[in-house]
Amino acid sequence: AVEHAPGPRAAFLDAACAGDAALRREVEELLAAHDADPEFLEEAAARVPPPPAPAGVADAVEGRRVGPYRVLRRLGEGGMGAVYLAVRDDDQYRKHVALKLVKRGMDTERVLRRFRHERQILASLDHPNVARLLDGGAADDGRPYFAMEHVEGQPLDAYCDARRLAIPARLALFRTVCMAVHAAHQNLVVHRDLKPSNILVTDDGRVKLLDFGIAKLLNPDLSPATIPVTQTELRLMTPEYASPEQVRGEAITTASDVYQLGVLLYELLTGHRPYRLASRTAADVARVICEEDPERPSTAVRRTAEVPAEGGTRAITPEAVSAARATEPERLRRRLSGDLDTIVLKAMQKEPARRYASAEALAEDLQRYLDGLPVAARPDTAGYRLRKFVRRHRWGAGGAALVAASLLLGIGGTAWQARVATAERDRAQQEAAKAAQVTDFLLGLFESADPVTAPRDTIRVRDVLEAGAARADALADQPAVQAELYSVLSNAYRHLGRPARAAALEAQALALRRELHDGDHLATATSLYNLGLLLEEQHQPAEAAALYREAAAMLRALYGDAHPQHLNTLYRLALTLHMSGQRNEADSLFAAWQLGHQRAPGDDDPRLAATLGEMGAFLQYTGRLDDAETLLREAVAMSRRIHGEVSHHVGRELNALANLLLTRQRLAEAEAVAREALAVHEAIYSEGHYERAASHGALGEALMLQNRFEEAEPLLQEALAQYQALYGQDHPVVGQGYVLHAQLYHRWGRYDAAEAFYRDAVALYERLFGADYPVTLERRVLLGDLLTDRGRYPDAERILLDAYERFHAGRGPEDRYTQGALRRVVRLYDTWGRPDDAATYRALLTTPPPS
Repeated sequence: AVEHAPGPRAAFLDAACAGDAALRREVEELLAAHDADPEFLEEAAARVPPPPAPAGVADAVEGRRVGPYRVLRRLGEGGMGAVYLAVRDDDQYRKHVALKLVKRGMDTERVLRRFRHERQILASLDHPNVARLLDGGAADDGRPYFAMEHVEGQPLDAYCDARRLAIPARLALFRTVCMAVHAAHQNLVVHRDLKPSNILVTDDGRVKLLDFGIAKLLNPDLSPATIPVTQTELRLMTPEYASPEQVRGEAITTASDVYQLGVLLYELLTGHRPYRLASRTAADVARVICEEDPERPSTAVRRTAEVPAEGGTRAITPEAVSAARATEPERLRRRLSGDLDTIVLKAMQKEPARRYASAEALAEDLQRYLDGLPVAARPDTAGYRLRKFVRRHRWGAGGAALVAASLLLGIGGTAWQARVATAERDRAQQEAAKAAQVTDFLLGLFESADPVTAPRDTIRVRDVLEAGAARADALADQPAVQAELYSVLSNAYRHLGRPARAAALEAQALALRRELHDGDHLATATSLYNLGLLLEEQHQPAEAAALYREAAAMLRALYGDAHPQHLNTLYRLALTLHMSGQRNEADSLFAAWQLGHQRAPGDDDPRLAATLGEMGAFLQYTGRLDDAETLLREAVAMSRRIHGEVSHHVGRELNALANLLLTRQRLAEAEAVAREALAVHEAIYSEGHYERAASHGALGEALMLQNRFEEAEPLLQEALAQYQALYGQDHPVVGQGYVLHAQLYHRWGRYDAAEAFYRDAVALYERLFGADYPVTLERRVLLGDLLTDRGRYPDAERILLDAYERFHAGRGPEDRYTQGALRRVVRLYDTWGRPDDAATYRALLTTPPPS
């Protein structure tokens, strides 16, 4: 019962006690005693000093007082000291700490000097990812101790494997380790014993660097005495992670920690250690580490190895390693091959001077890899930089190539038209000339991006586009060509995530086209539509609606009500009006859209299929679930007719249908559709595409809602890792990944992790959209609901009432989001035991809860 928050606890006791009133009463008395003193069970039953430890036997510290701390239990031990969980045992405050005490029998002057040395090192460090020193002193028998921040977490490798973290997520955690080590180096401290057990990760993903027991101070002012290190003292290193200079007994610098970081990274990526030691004798360790070269990580993941384990051995197989990284053996091998191989092996160079210059430099190269940029460890050849450029911008490069091809075909088409239609000769020649100039322009852009002809470090899409804009500005005597180029450049900037620059260019294109074409014209309508999209993305709904309205009228005059381009524009106008609160006009436009769709001459137009999917998603958002499902199923069927079974169009519509079925709580159907979508996307895309990530997310959510948490967790982790790799940290889809993780851990009962993810999501949406944005408020409501379950009622009340009042002011009392927040407020007061407040807010409910 203690594992349940006060709210769910009553239901649990109803089931567990099964009507036994006496048992229920006894349990409730025990719970009341526990709530009065939660630390009771941690205390010793009686304060009786233990008998003296026999000679040669470790002393019994548990239950005794060391300084102001009472020792609860042993956490672990090393060569010279043991670490205990302890609690402050005076009237100052109560706090759990990790207390390190020199072991009895080891308290020689040399060991005591080294122990005080470690304490001094910890005192010199103050970093959020380094376990903090809290206190220090001497026990009654004179042995020194120090108290550190107690970190409850898993070793780095175990944390990553338990959560099946994909490679990008592992690299993100490892970069945090690098920066903590770099902070120690800036304080003139070399750790010298970096290994997974000395790097813990808490449930909410915080990294903590521990155990500076054999660290080296590079600042003599902080070290009162010199501590000798001899070549044969292997206890002052962990052989599997030791650098060649440590093994040889040479001078230790920050380069030794860089080497150990390389070993850590090797193991984190491959599941294998880079060296296999036949024994731990000094000769064997020196021969292997100083003379043998490790195999490449991409090769290591292909082999099976037997390693020691408790009670015998265990096998490390390619299948197990790749599964722990949320992928498959061949995909993992490809992911590691190339840049990651090179980064790891550079960090592990035998000669210190050939490694990364610092832990920070290693972290920066990993970030360059994650960003798709050329890494510093690779030879900087022209071909390598060009490949990285194309991979980063594969859609832009492919789209530009298609535009160029289309334009070239257009040249041929207009030339043919000129030959067969004398009356159209002048027009055809003009169009051909315009197409030729656009084609030459695009070819010129690619030439400026050619690493063979361009100076180094200039291959950046933004640089290329800025140069292109300057060239377009010079075409004032050819306004038709200039407008076309401005529109092409605007589309490129939009896909680069620079909507303001894109809007400025499209506005220039629109102004030129208004001057060129009197009245209604397709080019003018296209610019109006494109500029409306850009303003909509920048949260300017009124301005966007005016542009859509003009474009819709123009397209209707040109082509009629049922033309796909007119229907698309009508849909965007209706959506924008709805979002800005003009619901009545929006509903009439949606009805006109539906009528136009029914009257369309052919229902197999790709643009109509896409709009059907968007319309279905919108109807889901507005709560019209039956209509939404009808449209989404129609969109799936139409996309299959047009594009075949294996198409990104089909996968996209299947994702939308899976999300609707999740909303309707038809979980088995949602799981089946999500698996179908994922199969389509895995057949089309390699790792790293939005729709593929969305399929992982939808399937993970379906499994989560069926309480299949262990199956759901790796899918949701993979989705979030792909979103972060694609969009960085500040993007709405990353926030949705946080929310799904939070909901998973909330349902699973892992409240600390759930709260951390909810708070990350709220902070992200507030940065992007502000505190009053509906999606931000939704996330705050979810956070408040979690705090209710945690029994943190005042915090939950503050968050939920604020969200309810903001929804009420912005969307009105009848809105489903306002009502949803209101239901969470009622639940809070019911759980809190405040029935009068619950009744007050319950009276404001006007709609039933969603089924």
